Amino acid sequence: MIFICGSEKFLIEQEVEKIKKENSNKTIEIFRFDDQASVTDLISSASSNSLFTGAKLFLIYNLDFFEKSTFKDETENVNDLINALKVNKQDKFVFINQNIFSKDKIAVNIWTKFIFENNEHKVTMIEAKEMSESNLFSLAKSLVNKYNIHINDEAIKLLISKVNNDSLMLNSELKKLSNLDSFITPEIIENSTETLLGEDIFAFSNALETNDLGIIWARYKEKMLEGVEISVLIGQISQIFIIAHQIYAYKVCQLSIDQLSKDLRINSYRIKKISYFLSKVGIKKIKKMILSLSKLDKDVKNGLISEKVGFERFLITYFN
Repeated sequence: MIFICGSEKFLIEQEVEKIKKENSNKTIEIFRFDDQASVTDLISSASSNSLFTGAKLFLIYNLDFFEKSTFKDETENVNDLINALKVNKQDKFVFINQNIFSKDKIAVNIWTKFIFENNEHKVTMIEAKEMSESNLFSLAKSLVNKYNIHINDEAIKLLISKVNNDSLMLNSELKKLSNLDSFITPEIIENSTETLLGEDIFAFSNALETNDLGIIWARYKEKMLEGVEISVLIGQISQIFIIAHQIYAYKVCQLSIDQLSKDLRINSYRIKKISYFLSKVGIKKIKKMILSLSKLDKDVKNGLISEKVGFERFLITYFN
C-alpha cells in the first residue's frame, strides 16, 4: 500500500505518474471521494479480485476515513473495507489525500490503525509538503530544461511570485511560455502571466459573490479578451472553493480562521476574504460547485466536453 498526503499537487501528480509506470501491467481503477465516489463500490471492487481478471492498481482520492476520529453510521463500511484489504493480496492500493497537509494531521481510528500499524502489510508514506522558495527555484530550473526554455534567474523568480509559489501552476505556466518563445524575459512573463493570487483573483471572486450572471459574465469575457486561459480561471476559483470548505471545517471544529491561516501558511487577509465569500454563498453551494468543477475537469480530460462550453455552463448553472 501507498499513502500520499500533502498540499503540493504537482508533486502528488508526479508520484502518481511514477506509480502508474511502475504498475503498467495492472488495470487502473480510480475512486475520487471528492467527486461522489461510493465506499460500497470500492469495497465491492476490492473484494472481487481474481487470478483470471489480472491485478489492479487502485488510486483512491480523498477517502475521509483518514480524517475522522469516529465513524458513527460508517463503522460497517470501515470494517468491510478493512476485511477486503486483508484478503486482497493481488492488487495495489494507493490512497491520496490532499486534505491532510502532513502525517501528524492523520486521525487516529480503527481504519488508520489498520493501515499504518498492521504488520501483515507494508505501507509506504509519501508527504508532498509545500515547497520552500529555494526548492521551487530548483524545480523551475529543472522544468526550464525539460521544456527547452532560455530564461534567466530574475525571470524565474518573477514567475514564481506570479504563481504565488504554486508548483502545479509553475509547471503549467512554463509549459505555456515554452509555446510562446524559447527565450523568455521578465517582460514576457509580466505581459503573459496572470498574478494568480493577488488582488485580481479577489476581483473575480467578488464578481461571483454578486450572484449576478450579468456581472460575472462581463468579468469572464474581460478575462478572455486579456488572453487568460479558462484553465487558469477554473484553477483560481477552485482554490477559493476548497479554502472556503476548509474554513467551514475549521469553524465546525471551533478553530479560528487565524489558525487556518497559520496551518496553510496563507495570508490572513486572503483567508478573511474567502471567509466572507463563504458567508455569502453558503457551504451547500460551495460543496456543489467543488463537485461540479471536479466533474468538469474529468470530462474535459476524457474529451467529453470542451473547457469553454463546460465552464460557461457552470457559470450559468450556479449564478443567476
